[in-house]
Amino acid sequence: MAATNESIPGMKKRRVRVARLRPHGQKDYTGYYILAVSAVVAMLFFYMFIMDYTSDMRTMPEDQDRDDLTDDAAVICDGRFTIPLGGFKRVKEDINPSTIEEEADSAANPENEGTEWEYVEVPTIYINWMDYLPLTVIMFFFPFGIYEGVKARRLDRVEDKFPDFIKDLAEYWKGGLSMTTAIDTISRGEYGALNRDVRIMATQISWGIAFEDVLRLFADRVHTPLVERTVMMVGEANKAGGKISDILLTAAADAREIRFLKDDRRRELGMYNIVIYVAFCVYLAVIVIISAIFLPAIAESNVSSGDSGGGGGIGSIVIKDIDPWQIDFIYWTSTLIQAMGNGIMGGVMSEGNMPAGFKHAVIMTMLTWVAFKFIVFPGLIG
Repeated sequence: MAATNESIPGMKKRRVRVARLRPHGQKDYTGYYILAVSAVVAMLFFYMFIMDYTSDMRTMPEDQDRDDLTDDAAVICDGRFTIPLGGFKRVKEDINPSTIEEEADSAANPENEGTEWEYVEVPTIYINWMDYLPLTVIMFFFPFGIYEGVKARRLDRVEDKFPDFIKDLAEYWKGGLSMTTAIDTISRGEYGALNRDVRIMATQISWGIAFEDVLRLFADRVHTPLVERTVMMVGEANKAGGKISDILLTAAADAREIRFLKDDRRRELGMYNIVIYVAFCVYLAVIVIISAIFLPAIAESNVSSGDSGGGGGIGSIVIKDIDPWQIDFIYWTSTLIQAMGNGIMGGVMSEGNMPAGFKHAVIMTMLTWVAFKFIVFPGLIG
């Protein structure tokens, strides 16, 4: 049966031509192009983050006389790339920030309005440095993660149907049909994501291309380890001699077993993703509680004990003056790093490759973004 390919006129000439045009060894660089563009866009957002954060921190709101009135409310989120989105609200601004605490403004006395303090309107919703750093992470991971995810799902569908295709091909051939007739008959069946490639194989067989070359071209188009392993096994076994139908049946059983082991591994290790998400959410919750409750309490104690040598205390605990903004920034960046690391680790454990974890890194980054934007730094959005 295997000798029928060599009896076709011009077969050797066609095999040489196919071998020259065969894309064997070529790689798909689309993912690398997407990653390069994503890196450029991410660096742009990172530059905007650096410039906006630097210019914003240079003019932080102050309360020099410690009268609970902001000396200059307009400097809230005045970074170089800060974009106000609206939601304006009235904020009290100290007109005379040089007054000492004993001569502080009395907000309860209406006659002081316009002399010691006044209302100014500031926007409460911004796009600023707090958004640009998470956008840097998202723009770097998200496009390539989506591309690899779509590609992986397509290849999974191909690998699901590939053992059935090989088994049906062996059965038809074992039943006495020629390779051309068997492939042509199979091409009219339903093999999901394999339909297009099976029709291409039927066309190539009808042109007189050798079955081994047809399989090789098919493996180059699909480019999955399972298909390439099976095609290599069939080719080597065919060279060694033997019934091609038995070889195909063995290859189909081997492909099905590998596919089963791969799915079983994904189910078993996929459970660890839940552990990773729970650990990250616990870490994020602890950081948010410290930043939103504990640090403001310490800062308030510093204000209430401002004359005791630059420090404050909670109960019997004496604490030096701290800058909650700087500590919150450290917590924030550490949580973003944790999100990226945990996400990538989740993909490596469940899928066995790093790009599979990009989607998890994006999800955890967005959770961090929302938590810090609306809970830890509410002053930036009102």
